Amino acid sequence: MHTANTVPDFIKDTPVAISIYSITQEACHYHEGFLEIIYCFKGNAVIHIAYEDIPLTDGDIISCDPHDIHSLQSSENNLFVSFYFDLRHPIFNNPDLPYMFFVCERYVLRKEKQDEMQNLKHLLLTMLYFYCFPHEKVSQRETFCNLALKIMDIMLEHFHFFNYVANTLDYSQEAKQRYEKVMVLTNQRYSEKLTITKIGAQLHLNSNYLSHFFKKTSFVGYSSYLNFVRIYHSEVLLLDSIRNISDISYTVGYSDPKFYYRSFKKWYGCTPLQHRTFFKKIEERSQENQFYDPKEISAQLEHYISYYFATLHIPEFWNVPFVLFRNVPLV
Repeated sequence: MHTANTVPDFIKDTPVAISIYSITQEACHYHEGFLEIIYCFKGNAVIHIAYEDIPLTDGDIISCDPHDIHSLQSSENNLFVSFYFDLRHPIFNNPDLPYMFFVCERYVLRKEKQDEMQNLKHLLLTMLYFYCFPHEKVSQRETFCNLALKIMDIMLEHFHFFNYVANTLDYSQEAKQRYEKVMVLTNQRYSEKLTITKIGAQLHLNSNYLSHFFKKTSFVGYSSYLNFVRIYHSEVLLLDSIRNISDISYTVGYSDPKFYYRSFKKWYGCTPLQHRTFFKKIEERSQENQFYDPKEISAQLEHYISYYFATLHIPEFWNVPFVLFRNVPLV
């Protein structure tokens, strides 16, 4: 089976890559080590990501974490731009970035984050403008590096997973950092016989306190979060290997395949084998994306960039209600 881990072509001496394309049906894929932010410029589409089909329309953006398996599908004229950020690049100076989760789609956008969403779009569109229309007086390397740092600052501050699983926004920076440390360590060590006691020991925190903190702070307790991380990483093995299901369950940290089956069905609504079959069906009907050189559609892009900069100032275009993050099961 060919690898579904695709690596974009990065702009020289930067942690950034940009793709401009139209889609019909993508094969399922992921980008290990990279954060992808997909911007829907034109048309309606559906992105399959994890256990959801999420509708996208003009002006929507959605983020895909390093192991988010995803595929876009559309039956109409469309135009997408993907922005890729190499989370392992030394410019970010944060080795934990590849182990974090980010969320910025409008369906989970809290009302309090509306202004920050517009700031994020401004930065993305500015990056796209200088990618499509380079200027001799503007250093591409310096511009893209500075914009990448600003975008990651916004993602960490406002579109961090913690901001969407936290019961309220009234938490200290210390609480957020503590949650983040637990999240990162779990994402690094999920295949071990991991417990909240082991995580607490590594963080020099009492396990009872940490368990209470995690459950009180978020919509899910630690054991549910650990199961989610294991299932999340097993999805890559289901897609990108021919290993049997039992072997995969042991690899991601389950002591018994039946616990893996139970957890997988709880989160994804189907069995691991059914999910693998689903991947194969998507691959069978997939078609290559049509990629564009910016020069081919420069007039279109300039129009879209100008149009969205204008509409970002009109609240009626982007005020949407908040709903719970990707329908997480409450446990």
